[in-house]
Amino acid sequence: MTSEHTEKWDEVQDELQQVLSCPIGHLVAAVPRTLSADAGQQWAMPQSDRSALCEWGLPPLALFTATPQTGSVPLMARDPADEQERRLINGAPGLYRLGYWGPQEDRGVVGVVPGEGRVLYLLPAPVTVDDLPHVLKPYHAGLYKAAVSR
Repeated sequence: MTSEHTEKWDEVQDELQQVLSCPIGHLVAAVPRTLSADAGQQWAMPQSDRSALCEWGLPPLALFTATPQTGSVPLMARDPADEQERRLINGAPGLYRLGYWGPQEDRGVVGVVPGEGRVLYLLPAPVTVDDLPHVLKPYHAGLYKAAVSR
């Protein structure tokens, strides 16, 4: 090993030692928060979920636009279309809105189930073979994607 490699190896070992001895809070770089601490604290969900949401916010994702609601009353309410959706929503009167996925705000909404903290993705309606272009229909006969997923 050359002296240059030895120096680099020493730097790596020093950095590793520093990482192993630091509290996790000093190692994780927080991204800009997209949720106010007040909003998260008012939501009815497990304390650990509220704390994580307030401390770390929502992740910056290319297709996700964070538009979190404020207040303690779940804003998003819809009637589930099928049994799978009823199970996922689990009788919740509505969901806390986190934001939306994709280019349009009225499509692909992301919300939190009150009392549980589960995050769900909601489409305006289930996707079926009828929603596909004519040329794709023969390849996806019987297609059904529920309007609610996690």
